[in-house]
Amino acid sequence: MSDTLRFPDGFLFGASISAYQTEGGNTNSDWWWWEHIESTPCREPSGDACDFYHRYREDIAMLAGFGLNCFRFGIEWARIEPAEGEFSRAELAHYRRMLDACHEHGVAPIVTFHHFTIPKWLHDQGGIASERFPALFERYCDRAAQALGDRIAYACTLNEPQGLGSSGWLLGINPPGHTDDRDGAQRAVDNLLGTKTARRPARRPSSSSRGSTTGSSSSPGRTTSSASRPTPGSATDRRARAARVTTGATRCAS
Repeated sequence: MSDTLRFPDGFLFGASISAYQTEGGNTNSDWWWWEHIESTPCREPSGDACDFYHRYREDIAMLAGFGLNCFRFGIEWARIEPAEGEFSRAELAHYRRMLDACHEHGVAPIVTFHHFTIPKWLHDQGGIASERFPALFERYCDRAAQALGDRIAYACTLNEPQGLGSSGWLLGINPPGHTDDRDGAQRAVDNLLGTKTARRPARRPSSSSRGSTTGSSSSPGRTTSSASRPTPGSATDRRARAARVTTGATRCAS
């Protein structure tokens, strides 16, 4: 009997980042404002961060070279909708190129639609606690899904929604920096967890699109894989991993 433990075929090994912490230069975000106010608790501004916005190709190639087959990253709402109702085709095209780079390396892209940050214009209206947040967030998700959905393998609608109300309205460690604002915290929680925004998956452009979106976490579906395992890192292995991403069978909720 072998002592070797084997993970099942199609098991995803990957890495995860947030857009704001790695891209750099997200000047239109509430967190950029938060970092630069006099009372900020942040040790230093994010600035260029890791410059992932420009270096994503080499970073994704490096990830694939390590033998990882999935990558969770965020798209930045403040880039995609820099002013209310104005959606940037250039930024959506940028994120589509990131998705293409993942597929080129046989990496399944897991996309986070919201990872703590919101556009500054929405922050000025009350942010996540605003009564308009659910509708605005739903519209943003729909626009992003329409532009990117056919290249997304899996998706995460909201990253850790359970902490957003307490950190921003009770503890004052995240924007908007309120402390003991129980009413604001409750409104934020209601918007994040008690509306269809959190429960309803973002619609995809067609039923043939791969990957499903969920309320608060990535939802892995099934992926197909070859019974034989090529040598890791070989050309055959890269093609096989690309095929597994391309043919991943997941249900697209509507």
